[in-house]
Amino acid sequence: MIKSILSKSATSKDSSGNASSYKMKIIVSLDVLENNELIKNKVFLKDINYDKLSSNFALSQYENILTKDLTNEIKSEIINFLRTIKWLKNILN
Repeated sequence: MIKSILSKSATSKDSSGNASSYKMKIIVSLDVLENNELIKNKVFLKDINYDKLSSNFALSQYENILTKDLTNEIKSEIINFLRTIKWLKNILN
């Protein structure tokens, strides 16, 4: 089972009180089950800080790119984690 959370928060504001920088965070919780029993749980976390861009459209586009990049990093970590579990299972059997 996989659960994920994407959050974005302002980390600083300008003199007018508008956000000038942000932090994006992706958390993925992975439960590995075998015969409906939990054999391993792992949480993957990636985050990044970035500055506000001049237009909301450009900021939105940039955030989409960041989301894809962070997701790809987590995806690679999950694949490596699952390979390790498979390798350990083969060694122990």
